[in-house]
Amino acid sequence: MSWILFTLLAVVLWSTSNVIDKNLFLYYFKRPIFGVGFQAMLASVYALLAFIIFDVAFRFAPFMLGAFWLALLLLYFKAMKVEEASRVAAYFSGIPAMVAILAYFFLGERFGIMTYLGIGLIISGGILLSIKKHKSKSRLSKVLPYILLFILIYSVYSILVKHYVNIYGFLTVFSNMQLGIFALGIPFILIYRKDIMKIRPRGLILFAVSHFFAILALFSFFLAASQGPITLISPLLELQGAVVFISATILTLFLPKIIKEDISKDHLILKAIAVFCMTIGAVLVSMYG
Repeated sequence: MSWILFTLLAVVLWSTSNVIDKNLFLYYFKRPIFGVGFQAMLASVYALLAFIIFDVAFRFAPFMLGAFWLALLLLYFKAMKVEEASRVAAYFSGIPAMVAILAYFFLGERFGIMTYLGIGLIISGGILLSIKKHKSKSRLSKVLPYILLFILIYSVYSILVKHYVNIYGFLTVFSNMQLGIFALGIPFILIYRKDIMKIRPRGLILFAVSHFFAILALFSFFLAASQGPITLISPLLELQGAVVFISATILTLFLPKIIKEDISKDHLILKAIAVFCMTIGAVLVSMYG
């Protein structure tokens, strides 16, 4: 069951990256596309190290996963620009349902009723986390169209990762995807290089730190995908929303200059219920998966 540990490690690492990213888009990155170009630059370093140190072979199909990742980055950065960090992470809770459906038909992953109940609880918790109060009425954030497209692309991406990892191994897939991110991201680097260079040094450092956590999370996710069913890995990753909520709430209380979220009583109660649902769901997935 080591895939569970790798998945939970990815949750913590990606949650840390989420919180840092929200600070970036509050104070440093005025346009989300800057983040895509900068991450493509950093991906070249990881790809170069992987191919030199581990003598990884080039594979075209995993290389093209870089296109999926660039699209996901752009959608993610757009969402982080206009919405709370915890709510953006929570919106991704729709991913497990889509992944479960695709994995059922294309990977033959099938589980019992208790497992799917756990997945449902995690999704329900994510929906509760995404509800936003506005003039005494609950409404979903305007960022939802970006999230729906993200869910579709990420679900297909997850199925492809599982498929290619089974064929080539996680290190080959991971390294070739990084190469793809760099190669396919070159236009972003060239077009926005001057704008990227205008970002304050502190912002560039924060992005590098955020990306470091994100790349470790991605590596951990690939390790999990190489050992466990993607149908179960996907919902456990959605605990990210709960972790981000807890982290963002603590920072808002004690370090509001770093990040500031809604911590009204009604809001906190709703999110606490959501976290409880997601926790129970995660337990069911771990026990019966």
